[in-house]
Amino acid sequence: MLAAVALLATQDFDDRGPLSLNQPALTEPLDGALAPSDVARRCFGDAKTVKVVGGLVQGRPYYACYRYDGDEESVLDARVVDGQGFTVNDAGLVKESGAWPWIATVDNATDLVFGAVGLGVILWMGWMYGRRGRPPEQSGPWWSRPWLLVALALIPLLGWVILARAARGGPQAQSPGRPAGGVRLHRTSPLRLPER
Repeated sequence: MLAAVALLATQDFDDRGPLSLNQPALTEPLDGALAPSDVARRCFGDAKTVKVVGGLVQGRPYYACYRYDGDEESVLDARVVDGQGFTVNDAGLVKESGAWPWIATVDNATDLVFGAVGLGVILWMGWMYGRRGRPPEQSGPWWSRPWLLVALALIPLLGWVILARAARGGPQAQSPGRPAGGVRLHRTSPLRLPER
């Protein structure tokens, strides 16, 4: 938790850069790179609402694909790919490109606060559950007794044993004229190689 706070305090990214969502969508390919329509297909398949932006980062062409919900108001998913359409996982490059705020899981103080509150609620609920008193042991109805539960658990195991034996060709699976197991084995002599 402290590491997340420290990383957020030393924020080394922003939403400005050649691959930021705020950039205009590309219609023409970058030099030596795929066309934006091909990049959109490589990023999200046949998704209908994809915005592709691109530019040079560290002297090489890169694209960012943003997939919107139906009315193009919120980004559902974002990816950064190189000029040939391969996914980029280098966090430093993605931060430098300006696409990090749409790709990162936790990228602002609000996300960090929600995560901390959620973790606190989960820990509090576990602590409250652990403090609850345990009910005294009562003898329940006959069907909830431990010996009966063990017997009921053995029924499927017994069924599997019967099925395995039948599949292997046990006594009930034999047919007249065939050996047990349904496979006739032939004894052969070992292969002898000519001597020199």
